[in-house]
Amino acid sequence: MKKLGAIAILTHWRTGSTLLRDVLMACGMHDYGDEIGFEHGDINGIGNGLCQGIPNDDAGETVANALKYFEKMAESKEWKHYGIKVDHALQSACWEDVGKQFELAWPAARYVTSIRHPAGIIRSIEKLRKTVKLDPDFTVREILESWLSTYEATKYLVDKKEAQVVVYPDSHRDGSIKKVVGALGLKWTNAASELFDSSTLDDSDEGMEETEDYLKAVEMFEEIKKYAVTPETSEIPEKKERDRPFNRPSTKSKNRWDT
Repeated sequence: MKKLGAIAILTHWRTGSTLLRDVLMACGMHDYGDEIGFEHGDINGIGNGLCQGIPNDDAGETVANALKYFEKMAESKEWKHYGIKVDHALQSACWEDVGKQFELAWPAARYVTSIRHPAGIIRSIEKLRKTVKLDPDFTVREILESWLSTYEATKYLVDKKEAQVVVYPDSHRDGSIKKVVGALGLKWTNAASELFDSSTLDDSDEGMEETEDYLKAVEMFEEIKKYAVTPETSEIPEKKERDRPFNRPSTKSKNRWDT
């Protein structure tokens, strides 16, 4: 049997992260939530609480124990690939207690992150708000602050962990998602091909107020996007090919909502 492979899907919310997880599941990855639920630790919930400013002295230990438990399950069942999606791990408020625990508990993990134009994240929240009550709800500025606060962690994953970068919805439209799947050691399937539906997407930036935070958020998106696999490349660009570092945003997170 080939060596077991843990996959850490660490993203910001409303960036196509659920689609990314479902694609990886369709290609052979066993998912934490699907296999064991949250009985042994709601990792995303812990991160969400930290982003809301709720104290949790046991957060890091709980996350690490949950990851180790899942790894033991994978080993006992002889799974080649297993992983989890967490969209409250990269924000500055929860990176140390959630995101960094993956490195400690799963030292050989492969990483993948999804990004989306800030206008798309905002449009997605606005659309969701029409159908469900968001509790707590928050402003466009807070959405942007949450996105900007993922800078340090995203930079770390790209530079130090060679994370695969998926751009939503571009990577699904142009087929480069298949290369990401392959880079993670999985095999593309017909079932994965049927998951993406662009008919309800609205990522237009028309009418967006170009505040300082919004312009910073767009700049950050464009910078990360440069490191994504495209149809013209065979793999994620090497670190030495990056012509300039991320621009460090000054805004910190006040993320207060789970998705």
